[in-house]
Amino acid sequence: MKFAAGHVEEDLEFALLADPDFVTIDCRGGATGSSLKFLKDNVGVPPLFVIKRARDLLNRMNSRVTLCITGGFRDSADIAKAIALWRRCRGPCDRFTCLHRV
Repeated sequence: MKFAAGHVEEDLEFALLADPDFVTIDCRGGATGSSLKFLKDNVGVPPLFVIKRARDLLNRMNSRVTLCITGGFRDSADIAKAIALWRRCRGPCDRFTCLHRV
């Protein structure tokens, strides 16, 4: 199941009702390709915020779903921070993936 980062907790809680194997949250900012540059550059939730919010909810719900975060990573340092943040938030959910387009 995949959805865009926005209302992370509400969307993730609703997605978990379907008992998915994994959930992908897309943190790529903006809208469609024809949107104004201002919208594409300033709309969206950064992945590090999404990871913390999603992990907290997964822990509260005692869920073991795999979380995949895509988009919004600027470089490999952002991915390293994301993995470190995921490992720091202890809980039952231990499967996590980051995807970044080079």
